[in-house]
Amino acid sequence: MGTYDLEKEICCVLQDSSKIRDYNAKLWNEYINLNDENWQLKVENFKLVSQNACTEISLAKAKADNFAKSEKVKSLQSVINLLAPGLSLAPKLKYFGFAEIPKPKSEIFLKSEIPKSEIHAEMPIF
Repeated sequence: MGTYDLEKEICCVLQDSSKIRDYNAKLWNEYINLNDENWQLKVENFKLVSQNACTEISLAKAKADNFAKSEKVKSLQSVINLLAPGLSLAPKLKYFGFAEIPKPKSEIFLKSEIPKSEIHAEMPIF
């Protein structure tokens, strides 16, 4: 009987060993799959971070351009205000459907002694 129990024990150990190897292979496959998924997530994260950086750079450039254009508009508006305070806006207002406004009493722009060549030379070209 002692040898029968020993054979039975050896059989159980071999079966357990086989089960352990199968389980070990399953765990290894799961580890490989998780490793692949982790790698894919890292790559995707890197792409998103790069995309975000590009978006932030584009946004910063757009804000800078917007600011520069805003400053240019302010500058041009001040030039217009300095050069043409006496010009009537009536034709423009009429075009847009507004009531006509009375003309200013003094036509300062027409009386100025600034040569036209100087006025056009200082105006920016768009």
